[in-house]
Amino acid sequence: MSKLKNNRLGLIGLCITAALSLMAFGAAGAQAAGCTAGSPTLKPCWMLGGANVTSNTTVKAVLSPEEIEFENGTGVDKVKAALLLTETSVGPTWISCKKAEGTAVTIEAGGKASGNVEFNECTTSLSEGGHMKLLPNCNPTQPISAGGHIEIVLHESEPYARVYGNGDELVFAEVKFPENGLCSGLEGNTFKVKGWTFVKDCKKLFEKEELTHLVEEAELQALALEIEFEKSNHEKVKVKGGLFFGTHSAKIDGSGILEVFKGTTMETFSGLAS
Repeated sequence: MSKLKNNRLGLIGLCITAALSLMAFGAAGAQAAGCTAGSPTLKPCWMLGGANVTSNTTVKAVLSPEEIEFENGTGVDKVKAALLLTETSVGPTWISCKKAEGTAVTIEAGGKASGNVEFNECTTSLSEGGHMKLLPNCNPTQPISAGGHIEIVLHESEPYARVYGNGDELVFAEVKFPENGLCSGLEGNTFKVKGWTFVKDCKKLFEKEELTHLVEEAELQALALEIEFEKSNHEKVKVKGGLFFGTHSAKIDGSGILEVFKGTTMETFSGLAS
């Protein structure tokens, strides 16, 4: 059984939504050029391989989770994984995934993007005696396929990627548990992961280009806001920031190093906000 330490090595991740922000940040390197598409200068925009993205460009993005520390009652466990923390009808619930890969991510002009991410090597843990216990026979159906949208935004003078799910409910993914009688009340259930959140550059280097980037969810900034979305019937509604696992609030923990590939070539990338 394990308990997440307060002084863990990572503070986020990209789990389902954080991994979707695959192109959202630049790390140390040369300052990106302006968002030019003829004249005048246009922002927001993506930079890929030192050039403005002015038309739809398909890339593959890979998120490598950073190491997280866990207390196990007798010592400390360490694991590299993206972690979704939530609470279900059976108490605190963790979904941990070691692999996340954007199989088809489209970067668009105007600082937008959309795509799909597949999560693999995922496990389920539930609370027991103040620690989290791994349930080896209760792994969710895999791969967990997640999809959504990204927009570069400027909030309180800081650049972020706003990440949101698909459709009227802003759904990123569905997490399904097996019907084997071994899931402590979760068996056979399907939970929608939905909502919107911010993702930021951990080193505050959003607008600089480099080959790798350390990213995290900016949960507190998202929770403080309501954003207007237009539904399929054209009704406009305001949605408070944050993620949900079914009807329960959720957040992403862990941290991830992000890489972007165009074909087989690893590219530098960054985003310029408005």
